[in-house]
Amino acid sequence: MVEVSNGAAFEATKPISQNEAIKAISTRKLVVPAEKLEDQPHVFAYDLDAYRANLAKLRSAFAPHWHHATAVKTNPVAKIMKIGLVEGHGAECASIGEVIHSLKMGFAGPDIVYDSPCKTIPEIKYALDNKVMLNIDNLQELERVRAIVESMSPEQLEGCVIGLRINPLVGFGAVANLSVSTRKSKFGVLCPVGPSDAEKAEREPVLEALIKYDFINAVHVHTGSGGMTLSQMADGAAGAANIALEVNARRSEVQKKIHAIDIGGGLPVTWGGDPSPTYDEYAAVLREKAPSLFDGTTFTRVVTEMGAKNNCMYGIYASVVEVTKATEGGKIAMIHAGSDQFLRACYAPHMRKPFPPSVYTSDGEVKTGEIVDTDIAGPLCFAGDIVVAGASLPDVQVGDIVVLGEAGGNTSGMRTTHCSRRSPPIWGYERGDDGNGDGLNFVNLSKGTTFDEVLKAWD
Repeated sequence: MVEVSNGAAFEATKPISQNEAIKAISTRKLVVPAEKLEDQPHVFAYDLDAYRANLAKLRSAFAPHWHHATAVKTNPVAKIMKIGLVEGHGAECASIGEVIHSLKMGFAGPDIVYDSPCKTIPEIKYALDNKVMLNIDNLQELERVRAIVESMSPEQLEGCVIGLRINPLVGFGAVANLSVSTRKSKFGVLCPVGPSDAEKAEREPVLEALIKYDFINAVHVHTGSGGMTLSQMADGAAGAANIALEVNARRSEVQKKIHAIDIGGGLPVTWGGDPSPTYDEYAAVLREKAPSLFDGTTFTRVVTEMGAKNNCMYGIYASVVEVTKATEGGKIAMIHAGSDQFLRACYAPHMRKPFPPSVYTSDGEVKTGEIVDTDIAGPLCFAGDIVVAGASLPDVQVGDIVVLGEAGGNTSGMRTTHCSRRSPPIWGYERGDDGNGDGLNFVNLSKGTTFDEVLKAWD
C-alpha cells in the first residue's frame, strides 16, 4: 500500500530531481534489458511527494466548502486515486466504469461526480442509488432523470445531488479538440450567458426547465479540458453561478434551491516545467468574476474536476533503447511504448507539447556527448508511431535509457490494445528508506499487464 498523509496538510520535503529518480530506478534494476519473455524493459514512475504537494496547493487556493474531484480518465491507477481519497479529494467520472472503479476504491458516493454525455437508464439509476453526484448533460436525459426521480421515494432521493450541465458558449480555446463551449459541442445544454436580448431569449427555456424541476439542485459547467484562458473558464463558472442565482430567485418558497455548483476542470498545463497558470491565479480570477462561489452560504458546495493539472507533471516514463537506426541527418531510437501508451503524442500531437526527452546510460548516469537529431519511435506497426520527433539528444545507443518527462496524465490511462502489447509496470517514489541507501522509497503502483490479460480481451 502507498503511504499517504492524513489530508489536513502536506509537509514539504526536499524535491526529488529526475536525475536522482533515474539513478534510483537503475540501482533497483527496474529498467533493464529483457532476459525472459515476461520481462518488461520499461516503466512509468510517479513522484509521490510532488503529487501530494500539488494536491495541497489546490486545496489551499480555495475555500473549505470547495470539493476537488480529480478526473479519473486522466490517471485511473487505483493507488494514485487512493492518495487523493486520503487527502480528501473526490473522483470525477466520464463513464459508469469509472464510477464503479471509484466506489471500489472507497470513495463515498457524494464525493463522486458522474459526467458522461451518453448515460443509459440503468447507469442513471445506479448513480442515484449510490448517491453519486449526477450531472445531466441534455434535455432528453433530463426527461429520463425526471421519470426515475418520480419513481423514487423521498428517502431514496434524500442526499442526491443532481446537476444540469450548461454550455455557456465562451468559445474556442487554443486546442479545438479540447474546447467544449461552442455551438457545435456535443456537451451540455446551449445556454449563452451574455447580456444581449437574443442571449437572454435563448437561455430562457433552460431557466424554465430548471425552475420547474426542483430536484435539480446543482448547475454544472466545463468549458474545455485544456487550452482555455482563465477568463474563459471564469466566465463559464460565473455564468453557472448567475443562472443558479436567477433560478433560486424564481423558484417558489416551497421549492428546493440550487445549492451546488460544479465548475469543471481544464486548468491548462503549460508544459516545459512552467507551473502557470497556478491554482492561486485561477482562484483570483474566479473571486473577481464569481464571488458568490466563495462565501460558503450562497452555495454550500463548489466542485472542481482537475485532471491533467493534477497528474501530467508528476510522472515520467523510462525505457531501455532496444534498437537504433541511422536516418538522413539523424537517428531513430526505438523504445518499448508508442501510440499504445502515448496516444495523443502519436495521433494528435497538436494537443500538447512534446514530452521533454532525456537520455541516460544503462547505469542511470546522464548521457553526454555529440548531439544528434533523434526521433524517439515506438514499437507499433505503423509509420506514425513516433513519440517525439526531432529531439536534440546525445548520441543514443542500444541499452541506454530514454526518459520522457511530463508523462503522468493522459498516457497509460489512454492505452490501447493495438498490436496486443502489454502495459508496463508503474512505480511511485518518495523520500524515505526502502533499504537501498539513497534516501528514497519505491512502491509498486501497478504490476502492468500480462500476456494472458492482454489476450483475454480477444476471447
